[in-house]
Amino acid sequence: MMVRESTDHSSPLAIQRHSAGYATVTRTRRLMEQVALSTPILLGDRVLASLTVRFVASAVPLKSGLERFLAKLRRCAAKISTSFSEQQSESYKLPDGVAATP
Repeated sequence: MMVRESTDHSSPLAIQRHSAGYATVTRTRRLMEQVALSTPILLGDRVLASLTVRFVASAVPLKSGLERFLAKLRRCAAKISTSFSEQQSESYKLPDGVAATP
């Protein structure tokens, strides 16, 4: 998977990319610590998009959020990737009776 690292080290966000294929961001907004949990939607070895769920850390601690949401995010990302791949391959199919030219 190709991931571009940010070179802006002055950012107040605590972005953590995990080798298990997801990322978390924690930041304080309006006196509450918010967590974003993201997983990539892959197309081959490229990141097509990402799915993210956000929650307030005091309501759902990070460990609980990982247990509750990560597997569901991954399944949904896989379904989107498969569906997109199928749509892409169907758009490149030639109509019946049309021969491909070399």
